[in-house]
Amino acid sequence: MKTPLLLGPLLVCLTGPVSAQLRWRPLPDLASQSPSLSYDPVRERIVMFGGGGVYTQFEDTWEWNGSRWEFRDPPVRPSPRPGKKMAFDPVGQRTLLFGGVTGINPKIAFSGTIVNETWVWDGRTWAQLRPKNAPSPRWAAAMASDPIRKRLVLFGGALTLGIFPVPSGETWEWDGSNWIQRFPKTQPGARFGAAMAFNLKTRRVAMFGGHAGLNPLPTGTWEWDGNDWIRIAAKNEPSPRSGAMARHPTRGTVLFHGGGLYGGQRGGTIVDETWELDGTQWRLLVPETFLGPKRGVNIVTDLARKQTLSYGAYSGNVSWTATTWRFTGIDWRPVHEWPTAGGFSIAYDAGRDQLLVTGYPQGVGQYQQAPMSTFVLQDDGSLRQLRPPASPPARTGPSLVYHAGLGKILLHGGYDPRIGNLDDTWVWDGQTWTKDNSPVHPRGLASAQAVCYDRQRKKVVYTAKQETWEWDAQGWVSKGPSPVVVGSLAYDPLRKRTVLFGSANSKYSTWEWDGKSWRDLQPSQTPPGRLATMVYVPGLGGIVLFGGADSSNGVPFTDTWLWDGKSWKQLLKSGPPTHSGIGPAAYDIAQARVIALGPSSFPHRAWELAVETLRSTQLYPHPGEAFSLQASLPGDAGNPFVLALSQHTRPGIPLRQIPGVGIEQLPLTPDALFWLSLQANLNTVLDNKGAGTIPLRIPNDPALLWFSFHAAGFTVRAGGVGAITNPVLLQVVR
Repeated sequence: MKTPLLLGPLLVCLTGPVSAQLRWRPLPDLASQSPSLSYDPVRERIVMFGGGGVYTQFEDTWEWNGSRWEFRDPPVRPSPRPGKKMAFDPVGQRTLLFGGVTGINPKIAFSGTIVNETWVWDGRTWAQLRPKNAPSPRWAAAMASDPIRKRLVLFGGALTLGIFPVPSGETWEWDGSNWIQRFPKTQPGARFGAAMAFNLKTRRVAMFGGHAGLNPLPTGTWEWDGNDWIRIAAKNEPSPRSGAMARHPTRGTVLFHGGGLYGGQRGGTIVDETWELDGTQWRLLVPETFLGPKRGVNIVTDLARKQTLSYGAYSGNVSWTATTWRFTGIDWRPVHEWPTAGGFSIAYDAGRDQLLVTGYPQGVGQYQQAPMSTFVLQDDGSLRQLRPPASPPARTGPSLVYHAGLGKILLHGGYDPRIGNLDDTWVWDGQTWTKDNSPVHPRGLASAQAVCYDRQRKKVVYTAKQETWEWDAQGWVSKGPSPVVVGSLAYDPLRKRTVLFGSANSKYSTWEWDGKSWRDLQPSQTPPGRLATMVYVPGLGGIVLFGGADSSNGVPFTDTWLWDGKSWKQLLKSGPPTHSGIGPAAYDIAQARVIALGPSSFPHRAWELAVETLRSTQLYPHPGEAFSLQASLPGDAGNPFVLALSQHTRPGIPLRQIPGVGIEQLPLTPDALFWLSLQANLNTVLDNKGAGTIPLRIPNDPALLWFSFHAAGFTVRAGGVGAITNPVLLQVVR
């Protein structure tokens, strides 16, 4: 029988079953060059899809809510495809995506298949449309929405791959259900990569710039009136270049930004100039400053909040590939920023409930001396840079680990391009770095996962180059040889052993360290050999292994494995698509998740691995919609389960001590919604499989639009609190 409960704005019912899931999902973070952006005026959201780096293309969908990027995880989505274009369909009132290049092999130049697929995004999922007519396969077309004529306009695009792709000069329109080719009397020159946006002052779609393959560079400012192209006799026109266009957020004019400024058919430089087209007059608003977004840029205007944003640009030797920029009317300012310094390492600071990240400083040449950069990873995926009074010299990939006994983070080694591997040791106390002056120390290695903390013996264990070392407050002590040349370490608090997965002669094996000697466990099954990442996950009761690449061919592994103390078991066949080598990771006990960064030599992005013991059947409910939260905690069959809600997850509420791991928190902040949810007695008893379902219904009240909240729960055992679930973020959408 369902028991309805009234919880503030939420109508809640209780009933019961499901199974836990393990999955990787990205954070809004590193290296997403050239994603596609489009504004949805109905839902008042900026939609972002795809992007990537040199070696990896993504199929992520994100939405900007006015202050941060929110990850969407639809059941259906397009495959990765650089060169696609997006614009809002004013008839279907959905975001439309067209074209691009799929199936790219990063090791083969100009590989992939050019497509002419049409996809739409409605705020919940992607759907591929199959219109009767469509433009031929192409990439880098220009596309924009005409809200007056209720049409979506597409021009040009590249029809082939190669150094000089063949450009198209075709004009097409989307009427909400089909593509219609137009045959205007006047034709702009064929081109790809042109910029296009709706000009509110002339009530026409404007186009400028682009590439022309072997043909002369496109010139002139053009506008489409629905029947023909008109060459605008614009004054003070920018020189030919690529770039991006968007409506000005307040003046009804058109903004043009960035791209390539060409000094010849093949040469040129990257610029970050911002221009405004006001009727027939071009005006330079922001000159070259080297501070704003540049090549690979997309700009889009959020009409509801009257702001123009850019994301994912690349500026040459210094890249800001994970920075969100806002146009102020005078210049561009970063909103969310991840300086792509590279060489990251990460450790969870349990004493301060922070994820500490170190990296090679932004803009520093490989032969320049500079201090290392220190950051805190925020919950929104951005990095907050710290300014300690003292820092280690700059380096990539140092070993980083939290010493729970001292409440400090230890850093050792890393790689300095000027002198090679480093062997110094530093300690972080939450305020500054202090150098450890041990009389002896291990040889350095740029391997972020060659270290772990033995909570039982209160020792840091480090292995590299067939040596084993331990560190405590007294300094480093050599413990003799290590059985491997390269490997990864993780501490198993249940079995009170340090586990090593590594190789001495290209043969990988699994070893245990008890503080005195190494023992080869020789499991019957083992993950494919690689320099991997390993992290202990309490919710799985074992050590998770992932990442790395096949040493024979460089192909990255995307599988995830679990070590339970006796054997290896493959959990997932696919996961974070790291490029190669080892990616640093840390377990965030407060949020019950693993945070993994890209390899230190090529930081593609950050990923979160969570054991989903609590799931929602609908993460983005509409007003008036019913959905369910489903719990799966097999170890707590028959136990009471308590659900709570909050608008925030950090700081959490300490609930129980996990031996050898630390204090586990309920990932909810005790705000007004939290206390209200507890008073509502949102609890049930899990069935004999440890499963329970809690249906909810959102009242049909427009005032709840865009309201976000988190749900999490815990079980109650005879001795106190039992298992704690992961948090689930929900948002009421239009």
